[in-house]
Amino acid sequence: MLRARGQTHSTCSGQVLLLVTVVISLVFLASALLADRALETSRSSTLVKNTTSGLHLAEAGVQRAIWCLNQASGSACNGTSGDNYSGESNVTLGDGKFTVTASGSASEKSIVSVGAVRGTSKTVRIKARLNTSDVAFLYAGQVGDGGIYMEDNSEIQGNLYSNGDVEGEHTSAQITGDVWMAAALELGEQSTSFNADQNIGSATSNADAAQSFIPDIEDEQTLNKVSLYLKKVGAPTNATVRILADNNGVPSKTDLANATLSASAVGSSYSWVDIIFAPSITLNDETRYWIAIDSDYNATRYYQWVIDAPGSYGDGKGMTSNNWNAATPVWTDANGDLAFKTYYMTSDNEGEIKSVTVGGDAYGNTIEDSIVQGDAYYQEIEDTTVNGASFPGSPDPTPKALPITQAQIDAWKAEAVAGGTITGNYSPPSSQTVYLGPKKITGDLILDNNQTLVVTGTLYVQGNIDVDNNGSIQLDPSFTSFSGALVADGWIHMQNNGAFQGSGNPSSFLMMLTTAEDGTHHDAAIDLHNNVGEGTIFYAANGLVYLHNGVAAAQLTAESLYLNNLATVIYNQNLANLSFLGNAPGLHEWEFIPGSRSE
Repeated sequence: MLRARGQTHSTCSGQVLLLVTVVISLVFLASALLADRALETSRSSTLVKNTTSGLHLAEAGVQRAIWCLNQASGSACNGTSGDNYSGESNVTLGDGKFTVTASGSASEKSIVSVGAVRGTSKTVRIKARLNTSDVAFLYAGQVGDGGIYMEDNSEIQGNLYSNGDVEGEHTSAQITGDVWMAAALELGEQSTSFNADQNIGSATSNADAAQSFIPDIEDEQTLNKVSLYLKKVGAPTNATVRILADNNGVPSKTDLANATLSASAVGSSYSWVDIIFAPSITLNDETRYWIAIDSDYNATRYYQWVIDAPGSYGDGKGMTSNNWNAATPVWTDANGDLAFKTYYMTSDNEGEIKSVTVGGDAYGNTIEDSIVQGDAYYQEIEDTTVNGASFPGSPDPTPKALPITQAQIDAWKAEAVAGGTITGNYSPPSSQTVYLGPKKITGDLILDNNQTLVVTGTLYVQGNIDVDNNGSIQLDPSFTSFSGALVADGWIHMQNNGAFQGSGNPSSFLMMLTTAEDGTHHDAAIDLHNNVGEGTIFYAANGLVYLHNGVAAAQLTAESLYLNNLATVIYNQNLANLSFLGNAPGLHEWEFIPGSRSE
């Protein structure tokens, strides 16, 4: 019995030992699992931390690339700062590094930045562009309502577009390309008084706005253009201007015509913005219509349209809507009239192409005493030789706006002001070369004794520009293929071997622009007495450009134009696509392209 009890005791002890072993094993296993999980959590936390740090480093590399691109060319940024910057490798920042590359064209770069921390990396890609103003000069000469007069043996080598008469002294005055003489416009209904701002697109309730008007027109008149008094806040996207029919006193969903309102045509201060409808629109007399702006909603980027008290324009009113084209549009009274002007074409246009030789095709209401080497499109023709086909009864060409808007001119002035101000007249020392820009000059700019002014940024002269006695103005060579602007409020005058030129690159042009009005032979807005070279554009937004005997220029844009004997305009194909810089490259012009970032 004693032996039996001993065996039982031994068996129980073994069972207890086994149980203890199992429990201890389970405890060790649980501890191991907990330790492994803690380690995994630590690893995950470290990975997240390193990934976040890597992203921050990659972002730092992108910012570094933009900073380096915007520095003057030199030894900073791994020896390639400025436009030649191509990137850097293993730049240490904190406990990590970044490597960045920049590649692309002279005006756009692809930037790739890789940030790395303790074996973890993150990549950011983004595109950057040079901040330029793009302008297309599509004609050798483009003229406003004042038209053009050409004396004997003067010549335009290229195409000509004129909103006014095209007249030569005799047919020895030649245009080698095509000629368009557009129909004259007549001012119609308008409302030009205002005392407040009407936001357009700052909230969903005012994404669209419209102003009604009632035409008082003849049967032959068609609506060609409206002008709206606008400004922008921030950088809104392009909008659409529509002519809508009426629906019981509110705008309907019937879109009679539309045209793009380019955001670049609208400045940060108020100005009249032209919107041209091509083809022109046939409207009914004494019938209500609506001029509507259809925009996108953005609380920080929107347009403003000035408004006046109700009744300032007796035949209309302003309204706003969240969507003009909704299933059931809701329009709200804006409690006032929005500022607008209307312009009509008429079949009674008396404009003509007269006493010139046209090397290409001719388009105009009346062609008289001329030679047309190509085809002729007209309403009336008299004493004219047409070597191509004739198309009587053709519609008049529609007027074209000059290629640079007031908003762009204002932006160039602002660029110059940002560079500082020279008070009073400015005349560099005799026989010296000086570098200047961006800069505002409150008086006149005078170069009259062998001075050379090298433009390094936009210049704005509130007075006149007088270049005489071997004085010259040229763009800094660092502009390379880009162009630059010199803007004046007063007249521009050049004689006695004065000279202008671009950077020296065939695609670079210096533009001399004035906002001076009108002018005659002796007080033209731009008066040129000698050749100016192929690298210069002359632009008189509101006045006359006068070319004297034998003067040659690359392109002329003006309200009116006069060419003396043997004066010549020689069009350069590179003028069709110009990019203007506010500063010489390498001086704070690169910027990110919105929406281009990716990881």
